[in-house]
Amino acid sequence: MAQRFYRELQRLLLVSLFFSFIMMFTRLAFVALRHKYWEFSFSELGSIIYYGSWIDWRYLHLPILIFFVFVTLPALFPFSSNRWIHRLSIGIAGLWSFLFITVGVIRAIYFGYFKSTFNHFIFQTRTEDPELILSAVHHDYPFWLILPAIFLATAVFYLLWHYIDREWFAYWPGSFEGSISITASLLLFLLPVLSYASSTYDRECEKPTFTWETVDTLPVSPFAREAILNDFESFVRAQELYKTYWRDGIEETSTEELQKQFDLIHPVPTPERFNSVELYTRREAHGALIAKPTHIFIILGESYSQWPLLDKYSSYHLVDGTKSIINQSNSLWVKPFISNSTYTSAALIPVITGLTGIKTSPLHEPETFKTIYATSLAPQMGNLGYQTHFWYGGPGSWEQIRPFILAQGFKGFHGVGDPGMPPAEKLSYWGAPDRDLFDSILSTLPDRPTVNVILTTSNHSPYYIDLEKEGFPKEALIAALPEKWKDDKDLVRQLGHLWYADREMNRFITEMKKKHPDSLFIITGDHPDRITSKPAEGLFEWETIPLILHGPGIHPGLVSDDTAGGQVNIIPTLIELIAPRGFTYYSLAPSLTGGAKQGFGSQYWLTRTQIGYREKEIVEPIPIPADYTSYTRNANWEEGLITYSWWRINRGRFLEKPPEGSQ
Repeated sequence: MAQRFYRELQRLLLVSLFFSFIMMFTRLAFVALRHKYWEFSFSELGSIIYYGSWIDWRYLHLPILIFFVFVTLPALFPFSSNRWIHRLSIGIAGLWSFLFITVGVIRAIYFGYFKSTFNHFIFQTRTEDPELILSAVHHDYPFWLILPAIFLATAVFYLLWHYIDREWFAYWPGSFEGSISITASLLLFLLPVLSYASSTYDRECEKPTFTWETVDTLPVSPFAREAILNDFESFVRAQELYKTYWRDGIEETSTEELQKQFDLIHPVPTPERFNSVELYTRREAHGALIAKPTHIFIILGESYSQWPLLDKYSSYHLVDGTKSIINQSNSLWVKPFISNSTYTSAALIPVITGLTGIKTSPLHEPETFKTIYATSLAPQMGNLGYQTHFWYGGPGSWEQIRPFILAQGFKGFHGVGDPGMPPAEKLSYWGAPDRDLFDSILSTLPDRPTVNVILTTSNHSPYYIDLEKEGFPKEALIAALPEKWKDDKDLVRQLGHLWYADREMNRFITEMKKKHPDSLFIITGDHPDRITSKPAEGLFEWETIPLILHGPGIHPGLVSDDTAGGQVNIIPTLIELIAPRGFTYYSLAPSLTGGAKQGFGSQYWLTRTQIGYREKEIVEPIPIPADYTSYTRNANWEEGLITYSWWRINRGRFLEKPPEGSQ
């Protein structure tokens, strides 16, 4: 029995080394596949291998422990079968190998889309339409790559098992050599378990000492940090970030502290706080800056980034339509502008509700469907004589957007399959082509004054538009691209869809102006694009979106040189443009025409001269000439707006129970 146990102990050692090899292999494959799109030095490979090995050994304790309990230990018992032990060892080793390879492929695919290994956004799908998510996974992500990866893993496993399954060291009971070999095998088996224990808990403070948080502080590039994490540690990070992102202890904040944070928005006398937290957002308009338009259009372009509009990329001719609008005298382009989030549903929140929705989501909270927020767009536009409509090229079931929009006071929701809209038999599960969406609006727009929020879909995977049929100048774009991007067919196809979306939006604006010359257009993106290989450089180009105002009376002088903002500034800006003096409205943030100097979202903040991470001490200058004193970021103000939004969505109108008789 002892000899058989020793043989299985040797096999356990080799299996441990095999698991370690597979995990490192998936890491290096990840580097090989994704490094060309990111700032990375091959001199960092040593750090990736060294620190990555430490991370791997933390997670090898579980499969090795399972192998020890179910394969190695039974070898000590006479009733165990050699054939049974052999088959079980192959099964366990093969299953874990399959898991390591599969998760590694999924992480590489995920990184290509989100510019990060697993993060808290993977948990956002809990609220999505399951059918829509499955369709997206099927069409958007090349999960077919798992099949050749599994084939390769199986082949490697088959070849190496011959060596794993043999006895490398003879068993000599009672001999010095035998004692040494047995001791060495036991120690090597215990290595991952001991490594896990020592790397997880500090003996004095009992806190993690080598985790994703530790890796985040290493003096290597951001890409190298992502590569050091294995698939499982990145998932742990995602889970912990998700908990922090959504909870963050706001519900435990004292009433006094909450009042201090809300005072950063707009101070309210202490006795009045019992009336409603909405008092903190009450403002008065300074007087109309333009003539009141008949129709207002807020266009949220899917993945409509800032960088293609910059002069350095003008040779690509991707957004010539938008540029032609910007160059007109009745236009205003606010460059320092940022999205509320990196995904569409969260970017909608400030445009529809006036709240940030950071660390919570009003689309899935009961309060949203019980009451209309005072800061919401629809009721305030209603007070100015407008009817509000939402136009979407996709299905109303996505993120339960239809009930959300209607619950917040919109007169109409118009999605795929609704009367006058494109039919449900659409080319993409995300929505109808932008041309069909815009044509539907042109033909069915109500005759009375309206405010229209339009959410487009075509500039989104799976990028299904027949670009050749649409006349896309593919060869001209390829000729203009830097040499390293010329052969990137996916990049060209993605940029082609941006070209198409821009052309159709410009056509819509041109046609609508013919029908209603006094129309006001507010053009922005829902979030920056997720094109991994785009030629953009730096945080400003990567993470900002444009804000363009166009219509009679609009001109660059409406905002100051140091203006900066985000989507939470859209509603107050619109109100200040058209509302009469003294008009009462509700807004978290100031108007872009009235002192907005800072924008922020879930991950980033910016001023006129700087952009940085909200949770990291990383700041970059914005490459826009400026000869004035830079506005200093106010992080407390950001937190005040986020906390207010969370409280209003999750706790309601009052900081604490109002006195008897109060409203």
